Amino acid sequence: MNGLPNLQLLEGPINVEKQDLLPRAWAEKKYAAQVDAYLLSQDLKGLPEQISDFLDFYESRRLQLRATLAARLGVAT
Repeated sequence: MNGLPNLQLLEGPINVEKQDLLPRAWAEKKYAAQVDAYLLSQDLKGLPEQISDFLDFYESRRLQLRATLAARLGVAT
C-alpha cells in the first residue's frame, strides 16, 4: 500500500471517501463524465474495475512510473 504505484496524495475527507470504494468505482463516482481524463492525468490508464485485476495493473503502473521518472531524471533504468 505504500509503494510508488499506489501513491496518490489526497486531503483528509477525500481520502476517507476513497477508502469506502474500489479505486475504479471511486474515480467513476468522483469524476463521472471526466473519469477518463482524470485517470489519464494521474497515470491510471487501465485502472481495473475488479480487485482481482489490481496486482497486474499495479505492476504495469510501477514499471511505467519507473520509466517515466528515469526519463525525466536522465538516468538509465
